[in-house]
Formats: sequence, C-alpha cells, structure tokens
Amino acid sequence: EYRGSLSGTVRTSLFFLGSNTPIGFSDAVLAANIPTSYSFGGLSSGTYLIKSFVDSNNNFIPDADEATITSPASGIPLLTGTNLTGQNFTLCDRRSIFFGAPITDFWTASDCPAPDRAGAYMRMYTFSGTRGQPVTIEAAAIGFYGSFIALYDPKGNLVASDDGSANAGNAKLSGFELPLDGLY
Repeated sequence: EYRGSLSGTVRTSLFFLGSNTPIGFSDAVLAANIPTSYSFGGLSSGTYLIKSFVDSNNNFIPDADEATITSPASGIPLLTGTNLTGQNFTLCDRRSIFFGAPITDFWTASDCPAPDRAGAYMRMYTFSGTRGQPVTIEAAAIGFYGSFIALYDPKGNLVASDDGSANAGNAKLSGFELPLDGLY
C-alpha cells in the first residue's frame, strides 16, 4: 500500500538475507491506497528480504524523494516450494535532511508502520554520506517516551539502530561511521 502522492511503477526485489544480489524482480503499476501485488515462486528454503520502491521517473534507482520500504531486517523465513506472496508492506515517503540542520516532526498512526518494530510508526529521512564519515543522529521524544532510530545503508540494509538509550527515552547514534558512499 502507498499513502502518498507519487505515481509510477512499484519495483520489488527479492534477496537472500545477507546478500545484496537480487534473485527476483516484480514490477507493478502504482495505484494510491490500493495494495500492489507481487509474487516470487519456486523458492528454496531460506530467509529472504524484500525491498520495494516507487520509481516515479523510471530510472530503476530508488531516489531520495521516492517512497520505499524494506521487509523486517530479520527476514522472512520460507520452506522449499513455498511461493512468496501476500506480505503486506506500506511504502513510505522519504524526506531529505541535511547535516547540522535540526528538524521537528510528529509521528501519528497514519504514518508508515515500522517493519522492525511491531506496533510502532516511522518517518523516513534521507541524507547523502561517504564511506568512513562519522555521523551522529538524535531523536528526542516530545510528549511520549521511547523514540528509536534505524539507519539503513544505500543498499537498504539495516546498519545501526538505537532504541531509546539516551536519557528520557531519547534515541542517539553517536559517531557511527558510514560503511558505504551513497544515500542513507
């Protein structure tokens, strides 16, 4: 499902957990607020990741302003001969952020469900970074307790997270060195 205003093609790729090489592809025309179908058949036993994005400019690359989602970082376990269909994901709009520029935002139940935190909602932000660059990211909980941060690399892999380890339930990644060049 997609709740935003983009149009285009939803591009979905299937990966073995821990691999950055796709083993399957599925494309579908995007229709707002209507689930987009995909199917991967003949799969062997294993744990898989699904990565999808709205390709609004048909360049086959998830750009900073295009909605995206990745299945939970723990993957989706399957048995041999099982078809992978019917996993429900919500494509989430992303917003660009810039180093040193604080933002204030509010999360609600109409935001995207967080794939790695059952019952939680999220907003996705992007920034460009270079390999080895240290970054500090903070999320302050205002009016509630327990913020979290999940940082995904340019390939969509979860590379760092924090679940409220800073004071008062705030989340912070401090001095994390980016592993790759690209869009986080």
